[in-house]
Amino acid sequence: RNRVWSTNVPQFKKVVIGVDPAVTNKATSDESGIVVAALGYDDIVYVIDDKSGHYSVGQFADKVYRMWGHYEADAIVIETNQILRFLLFGYLVPGI
Repeated sequence: RNRVWSTNVPQFKKVVIGVDPAVTNKATSDESGIVVAALGYDDIVYVIDDKSGHYSVGQFADKVYRMWGHYEADAIVIETNQILRFLLFGYLVPGI
């Protein structure tokens, strides 16, 4: 009902990637959330992509980085509850 077809998508003022990394990468883990949203010049927010899924830390970081470049995002917004552990122990010390 609220879907906008590609022929009707407006120009965007801002594009933001929202990320919510999962703490673990197991079959029973939550998905890591990666969503791209944009604010149109019509002042409506559009969700333009969702690549949420199960990723290793490296895969997750790579996916976010590639989406940032692809969409020329203005910002990346990160859920911070577990991000320090995620970055320090998962990314800098692989396997933890």
